[in-house]
Amino acid sequence: MKNFKLWLILLTFSMNGQASMQQVFNGSYTVPVKNSRLSNFATFKTNAIEFDVNEISFTLPEKLSSESDYTVTFERSENNSNQFNSLVGQAHCLQILADEIECKIKYNSLYKRILQHDLPETKSFLKSLNLPAHELAARIDVATLFASDPIGIIRIKL
Repeated sequence: MKNFKLWLILLTFSMNGQASMQQVFNGSYTVPVKNSRLSNFATFKTNAIEFDVNEISFTLPEKLSSESDYTVTFERSENNSNQFNSLVGQAHCLQILADEIECKIKYNSLYKRILQHDLPETKSFLKSLNLPAHELAARIDVATLFASDPIGIIRIKL
């Protein structure tokens, strides 16, 4: 049923003549963490998520990728309307609420190497924010976890 709802939204975008023009939404980006100490620091407000029937595009939160402004774009699969592919990974999207779409993202080894290469810069950026010590430690841990296992969940508020 959830697959049908996402398909219906995507079809509605198409029927409204907006398939070729992305709409911009707000949402959040979450790095799944097992350690409860990190859970308060693993979700980031994400603005300007571009989404339409064919594509999802967003910029990773700077607390995960420093000031590198990594914009990632995923294009809808021809074989599965809930799957979006990219040179850097894959997103599987479902409508979880009437006004919210959730995409589980798994980045590939190429993107993992980029994130690991830039991790020292991300740590330096976080240190420059003059965060309280416990928050700095948690944010560095989340960024390190993300660089070592680059998965995430983006929630798009419709």
